[in-house]
Amino acid sequence: MVKRLGSVILVLVMIFAIFVPVQAAVSPEDCPHEKHDEHTLLCNECGTPIAHDYVDGKCTHCASKTNFIVTEVDPKRTAENEKAGTVVSHDYDTRAYVTEEKLGLTDVFTQKRMNVYLPYGYEEGAAAGKQYNVLYLLPGGMANEDFWLDKTAVKNLLDNMIAEGLIEPIIVAMPTYAYREGQFGGHEVTIDNPGDIDLLLDLFALELREYVIPFVESKYSTYADNANDIANLQATRSHRAMAGFSAGGGCTYISGLQNNLDIFSYFGIFSSSMGRYNHVLPLADILSDSEGYGIDYMYNGNGTKDSSYEYHLPYYFDWVATGAIDDNVNACLVVKPEMDHNIGTSGIADLYNALPMFFVTGKAGARSNGLSTRDIIIIIAVVVVILAIAVFTLKHLSDKKKRKDQV
Repeated sequence: MVKRLGSVILVLVMIFAIFVPVQAAVSPEDCPHEKHDEHTLLCNECGTPIAHDYVDGKCTHCASKTNFIVTEVDPKRTAENEKAGTVVSHDYDTRAYVTEEKLGLTDVFTQKRMNVYLPYGYEEGAAAGKQYNVLYLLPGGMANEDFWLDKTAVKNLLDNMIAEGLIEPIIVAMPTYAYREGQFGGHEVTIDNPGDIDLLLDLFALELREYVIPFVESKYSTYADNANDIANLQATRSHRAMAGFSAGGGCTYISGLQNNLDIFSYFGIFSSSMGRYNHVLPLADILSDSEGYGIDYMYNGNGTKDSSYEYHLPYYFDWVATGAIDDNVNACLVVKPEMDHNIGTSGIADLYNALPMFFVTGKAGARSNGLSTRDIIIIIAVVVVILAIAVFTLKHLSDKKKRKDQV
């Protein structure tokens, strides 16, 4: 019996060696990074995580395919459309949380402004009881609420994507976490003051929750029946998204995902220097403390010549490695070759990619071809082991029966 068992083990080892060849260790510095695992993104040779490299819709490192663009948006989609939406500017009152924190004050109020995009036909739709999803879109740096409108053709892009049926009609609110110059008696909050940007990105979470969202979703026809009731905002979180460029992407992570995950389901982080912000918590920790709230979709985009590229990628790789997100399932990282830190090219391309993934997950974007090579190998190995055990067991029972018959 021991001899037979040894033979079976030898056969299993030989079969496993055929399907799982041992690879020589290769240092990351010497590795060409030609292939990676479709799901973990780990290089097949050295184990270093490498991003998908999409060429003509196919990743050069694995079998993954995509509908995402990695070039500039087609000019026809940023041209004017006859079915044009409108942009309305609103002033709103809010507590100046950063000023309160810096000066040790309480109940300091200020007035800020936001722009709100309303899709073509909004008035008729709202009058008929139609409810609209809402995207909160943030600027970069210390820019104001006009940043996206001044630097990109965001309004035309929204008009065309809606007209083409690429996305459903949507409301897009464009506030800013920054304060206007000259506010608060000379105690301006600026990007040049150490710690100010961290305070802005962190404490905007309170302004967003207490003032921005209630203002927008009380005024317009959204899915929130009572935008001043947190329970109602939580119940309608799947109809709310947040995205931003550069520091706005950091604010999306910190103020949106990290501090308001209970009222947001979708996130877009465009060209963000995640590693430069001091208040970023590990995504796995955020989700473990989220009381069951998860991420429906998280779009990440950056360019290979972007100054934030080297700060953004390690975070995404960590999120995948820790199981906080599933690449090509509820999250993606789209790397755009040769693009730099420019909202007019890279930022607007990321917005174009992200919008179809919000509210209708799976309609577009990266998609897996199913099981990875590693998964197939593991399945084959398990099946072989099970079959071998079954054969051995049957043989053992047969031999036992023969011996019994002989007796």
